[in-house]
Amino acid sequence: MQKCFLFVCLFFLITFKIANAKDNVLKLTLKRSPFHMTADRVKYHSEQEIIEAFGNVYLSSEDYKIRADYGKYDKKNRIIYLKKNVSANWNGNIISGDEIEVYVTNSTGWIRGGEIFYSVPHLYFRGKLMEKTGNKTFVFKDTEITGCDSRVPDWSLWIKKGRIDEDGEARLRHVFFEIKKHKVFYFPYLQLPVLVKRKSGFLIPEFVSSSRDGRGGILPYYHVLSEEQDVTFYPGYLTKRGKLLGVEYRFAPNLKTKGLVMVSYLHDKVDYNTETDAPYSYEEGLIRPNKNRYWIRGKINSYFLNPDIDLKMDIDYVSDQDYLREFDSGYLGYESSRASFKDAFGRDILNKDSLIRENFLTLTKNINLGSLYFKTIYREDVRYKNHNLDPTKDTTVQTLPEIGFNLYKTPILDDKFDLEAHSAATYFYRRYSTKGTRVDLYPKVSKTLSFIYGTIIPSIALRNTSYFLDDTVGNDMQNFENRFLLETNIDYSTQLYRVFRFGKNGIDQIAVRHMVNPELGYFHRFLRTRDDLPRFDSVDSYTREEYISYSLDNIFTLKTTNENGAKKYRDIAKLKISQKYDLKEAGREKDLHTYPKRPFSDVRLEYRLIPVENLSLTGNLWFSPYIKGITELENRFEIRPITNLNLHTSYNYQRKLTDDIHRLNQEKLSTISFGGTFNLNNKWEFSFENEKDLYRDEVVKTWAIVRYRHQCWSISTEFDHTQDEDRVVIYISLGSLGEINQGFRLQ
Repeated sequence: MQKCFLFVCLFFLITFKIANAKDNVLKLTLKRSPFHMTADRVKYHSEQEIIEAFGNVYLSSEDYKIRADYGKYDKKNRIIYLKKNVSANWNGNIISGDEIEVYVTNSTGWIRGGEIFYSVPHLYFRGKLMEKTGNKTFVFKDTEITGCDSRVPDWSLWIKKGRIDEDGEARLRHVFFEIKKHKVFYFPYLQLPVLVKRKSGFLIPEFVSSSRDGRGGILPYYHVLSEEQDVTFYPGYLTKRGKLLGVEYRFAPNLKTKGLVMVSYLHDKVDYNTETDAPYSYEEGLIRPNKNRYWIRGKINSYFLNPDIDLKMDIDYVSDQDYLREFDSGYLGYESSRASFKDAFGRDILNKDSLIRENFLTLTKNINLGSLYFKTIYREDVRYKNHNLDPTKDTTVQTLPEIGFNLYKTPILDDKFDLEAHSAATYFYRRYSTKGTRVDLYPKVSKTLSFIYGTIIPSIALRNTSYFLDDTVGNDMQNFENRFLLETNIDYSTQLYRVFRFGKNGIDQIAVRHMVNPELGYFHRFLRTRDDLPRFDSVDSYTREEYISYSLDNIFTLKTTNENGAKKYRDIAKLKISQKYDLKEAGREKDLHTYPKRPFSDVRLEYRLIPVENLSLTGNLWFSPYIKGITELENRFEIRPITNLNLHTSYNYQRKLTDDIHRLNQEKLSTISFGGTFNLNNKWEFSFENEKDLYRDEVVKTWAIVRYRHQCWSISTEFDHTQDEDRVVIYISLGSLGEINQGFRLQ
């Protein structure tokens, strides 16, 4: 049959679009664009203004391609009609059906006996009739939704009747959740957000079963306040602990402002007024009589008055010493909050073991050659709460506030020298002991001297610290104290390398470059040791220092060249040796019977060895030249013996030291861990981790997970054992529809 070619300039294009399951189920729109049509036979009816195409009908434009056995365009009524083996491809999204009709004038249309596949998030919509009734409205009957490729899907949602309203809300009636076409759950009515806009609603619940906390769970509710802010409520209950509530507030009103603040509250049925009555406690000698327990945390990035003034705020306020370690998992747990902060702000929070929690606010303005800043820090030692340590004797230092200026390294005197400086005025407050204002001035001048054998940078710094004290309780200090110090420093560095070549004529050539970066330094701080100065932070703890340091950094880089001349580079080894010689310690004459003179520090070796791409050894080693042995070791070995298997082992060692002036009270430590991941195939995965304390001969932690991945669903079982409890969690994921998890704690 002779094939005809017809070019038709129409000023519309039909588009079917499905966003992710969280945002959009189905969206049908129109826009103008010409298209091409070919068919085996074309017939034009001039009186009715209808174009008919028969056999191998093919329509195409920049955005879509359509095939059908029959096509018709009604120019007068502006209707496109296609039938028999209709299939279309819109930017990777596939539409097929028995019949498709589109009314161009009002942007409506219908698909009968059709299927719409959206590649992201991999969802199929199959129904007897799917109809677009308005600009943003859509109705459908007897429709199946699934993420499975098979014609008999492992899971699906079958909907008797549904619609999408102008506000983007999907209202579904008579919904069945099916497994292998067998109806399992029935929902008489479901309401889901399907457009791009966020919608309020309940989230996946969290269930808990624990011998320590009892049974219960949390049912989160997400509420949209506006385009720029939302809040999530976490009401819950634990049979052995009581009522709990969490609130999470997020906002991002502009490009420079975002914030995340969370509050957790528990009215605990469990408390203890003596240490011996504690069913579990993480701190010896402390009680916890409080039933009202809470944790307030948050981070904010914004600006103050002017976009040029950056603002950062961190909040971390907890009710007692056990809360963070006791509740470290789940929606309201420490680990979840920590991950949210690191992901959104790139800033971590203090370790859950820290008994002093910090809250701070900083304002920073960059100006020419430097920056001005304002900082205030409120620290709380939780040991002074809940009738533990006497709060009237609380010596925790508060920074209220600090105002400072940083001068960046700037050339001076016709670029002969570089000047940098730090200056700050700080008011320190504490409930008990010394408080007052400190003014710190710290300018530094340096000179960079480069020559053929390397670079020398000598520098000299002056530091004047003045104290204006309000209270000198229990000390012999005066209301005004002053400290002056002088620092001199000389750094030398250079770079050497040599290339070792193997091979002939550049074919299969192998070359190794050995680069050596030696560094040598001398530092001297002139300072008269004084015991009559306050101790607010590390700046006040400076002592006279004089030492010589060296380091030798070795980097080995492998270059390979294949037959086509393509080159590949890879670092195969990094070794760095460093050590200090303390001139002050060499001249020490006190306490020689208690602490023998040891001016040489431990030799530190940092290493990373990667002889082949599937094997690596990294670590740090400290070796004492006096006790002739290793004082500390951090080691990690990783290997991939086969493509689908990764194994790793780590060993941490710390020697007990009591007679070393540099490490006065170093406790012994020896732990080993072993773990790995094994992918049996593209469906089964097994991961595990085991850590053991060799000194105490006890397991610190054991963790394992077994995961099965299907094309449209997955299930994981996780086992986690610690010294406090055992926990099993089962995760079920239905692909694009989300994840359901059920957790059990066992003891």
